[in-house]
Amino acid sequence: MTSTRRSSVNLAFVHMHARMLAARDRVASSGAVRAMSRATALSIALSSDRRRRRSRRVRAAFTLIIGVVLLIGASCRLRAQEWRTVDVARQRMDSSGAGIKVRFGVGSLLLAAITGPYLYHMQLRYDASRAEPRSSWDAASRTATLGMTSNGMRWASGRNTEAANMVLGLSSASPLDLSIELGATESTLDLTGLWLRSLDVRSGASATRIRFTTPSVHPIERIEIETGVAQFTVEQLANSGARIVRVRGGLSLVELDLTGSWQRDMALELDLSLGRGELTVPKALGVRVTTERASSMLSVEGLKKVGDAWESDGFATAERKLAVSVHSSIGALSITRR
Repeated sequence: MTSTRRSSVNLAFVHMHARMLAARDRVASSGAVRAMSRATALSIALSSDRRRRRSRRVRAAFTLIIGVVLLIGASCRLRAQEWRTVDVARQRMDSSGAGIKVRFGVGSLLLAAITGPYLYHMQLRYDASRAEPRSSWDAASRTATLGMTSNGMRWASGRNTEAANMVLGLSSASPLDLSIELGATESTLDLTGLWLRSLDVRSGASATRIRFTTPSVHPIERIEIETGVAQFTVEQLANSGARIVRVRGGLSLVELDLTGSWQRDMALELDLSLGRGELTVPKALGVRVTTERASSMLSVEGLKKVGDAWESDGFATAERKLAVSVHSSIGALSITRR
């Protein structure tokens, strides 16, 4: 890489690094415990909700699961750490599509679009005593695997521990199939400007925020999201242009902001299990909600019961429509129109 190119890439990541370092400091004591603490706040919030009074067993499950996780996290500390850094990039040879697999277990992740000659550019700071960087390219399938793998559970007592952090830039000029698996992380995935054909995100004990700040030039076909013990937020989801969005939530708070530019109709499938979903939708949007089980705890604003569904006024003639299918036995869902 020439010095001119390296300088250009580094400038693009200066601001991203500043944000990542701040996030790293917030999770320095323990990335896993930090993420679990967010889940604890979630269980408290749900317990205060009057609708949760109808399901005392759910609140008991929240308390038990989170308590056990926090007990395990509080009793564990990493042994002496060996910090190393990796800076790796792959040049974009043409505009052909590619698959990007991100695997990141513990720490802070910032992902965003980049311009220039690279398909991806990863900057990773990790503890070599318990993890190894992942950076591979399969030419046959045109798939990159990026992130880090664990060397095993190596724990010891101590307070001066840190969490790994990764900054990943992806080309805005190539069509991508993006797959992300997160463990105990605090992650910001700014997908604005990316050319995504598909998006799959799986998060464990994490706090994850996804952003679509501006309308996508190339609307995505589908989005798949699966969460464990998590706080999961998507901002301006309509800007993605997604036709199908599927969300499967465990003990999670899933917040979906469906504002933005509506380029076509969207089908949203929700399986909330023990968690809670909060949707924000534009008032001008036609909304129809169907539930698989009558016991689902549903709060809808501005919708009326029509047969076995809830619909907004003028749904049949609305220019753009959102069809929500709820598959949940004891999870809760609220819809706010603005």
